[in-house]
Amino acid sequence: KRFVMAFGDATLGDITPRTIDAWKQSLTQDLSPASVNVALRSVRTMFSKAVKQRVLEYSPFTAVNMADVPKRTFPPFWTQEQYNKFIAGIKTHRQCVGFGLAFYAGLCLPLQ
Repeated sequence: KRFVMAFGDATLGDITPRTIDAWKQSLTQDLSPASVNVALRSVRTMFSKAVKQRVLEYSPFTAVNMADVPKRTFPPFWTQEQYNKFIAGIKTHRQCVGFGLAFYAGLCLPLQ
């Protein structure tokens, strides 16, 4: 939908790496970098298919980089002492096993 809105009646052959980059830049005004990459991957797939079917000689996406997505940061893991203090307050064996498994398996969920 966004691609069609941006390129309208242009033929696939009219679309260049420069126009794709400009479109990518316009997407960053309204979308997160991860969402921009979803849109880019969808259209890149279409161009790859056109190349495989010999509709195009090359895909303009060969010269286009994906948007930089910042790496998510998670809070640090608990220390063994913090874990022991937490587990001491657990009342049921089932919860103790569940939290123990999560802790020792390295499960870390961000606080939101």
